[in-house]
Amino acid sequence: LGDAVAMILYGVVGGPLALLFVRLGHGLSGSMAGPGIMSLMSQIPHPLSKVGARMGLYGTSIILASIVGWVLGGMLAARLGYSFLFGTVAVMLVMGAVLTIIIREPEPLFPEVREKASVRDAGRRLKRLLGNPGLRVAYGGIFSHMVTMGAMTALLPLRFREVGLTSFHVGMTLASYGVAALLSQIPMGYFSERFGRYPTLYAGLGVVSVAMVLLSTVSTFPTFVAVGILYGTGYSFLFPTLSSMVVEESAIEERASASSLFHILFTQGVVLGAFFFSWVAQHAGFAVGLRASAGAPFLFLLALVLFRRRRAHAA
Repeated sequence: LGDAVAMILYGVVGGPLALLFVRLGHGLSGSMAGPGIMSLMSQIPHPLSKVGARMGLYGTSIILASIVGWVLGGMLAARLGYSFLFGTVAVMLVMGAVLTIIIREPEPLFPEVREKASVRDAGRRLKRLLGNPGLRVAYGGIFSHMVTMGAMTALLPLRFREVGLTSFHVGMTLASYGVAALLSQIPMGYFSERFGRYPTLYAGLGVVSVAMVLLSTVSTFPTFVAVGILYGTGYSFLFPTLSSMVVEESAIEERASASSLFHILFTQGVVLGAFFFSWVAQHAGFAVGLRASAGAPFLFLLALVLFRRRRAHAA
């Protein structure tokens, strides 16, 4: 419902300061929904018994919503205006809220545990979460990936213009990424269950790193589409694996907090990646900005491999 109110306000307020406050409220409501949905998905045993497959289904819903939003938003804004677009989305959000009230929540796998919340308790919980090696891997993995998403979002349209392509080509490349990620989320969740979290994580970080380097070097539309498919596949390696690690590495009473921190890094990685690599591109060029962003997942992959090898030798 908070998102619905934000959509209505987007269509009626004017001025950058007012829009900033609406955006803050919109972000606050989204921060309540995301971790709750992720925690609920971890508790649903059917129809997908494996947590990797459930997280793949969760990731599929995110990608599907993104694709529908891109297409629907573009069509409605172009033909009927932004006010109508925001109003339509607000109605859809209200309908979704009603459905969540009507649909019976499934019985949880584990009994619900509630603790008293205070600033001191929150600080202690955050310290425990960051002290968990498995959770640190999940947090570092999602953040290093999402900074590349921020770089791609900010720099890809400019890179396309640099090589003589148009906004249509940008949209089709992003669509190829979205479709690839949509179709491969659940299969990659099963892949993660079958071959293990870390091999799948290594593969995803490597694929994303290669994709970002290729985005900075290719110059034709078909090759951009091919790289978009590669990048979407890399995302599908990572999201089910990392979100499954959050579920498996956190105690039931801390799962909501662990999921909240995961979502913070998920969103802020995009913001910081867009800001930092836009600054790099301003001084060194769009291709260099995209190529530099590949360093985030690659360096995390390298550090993770070295850390696990050192720990194995110590044992």
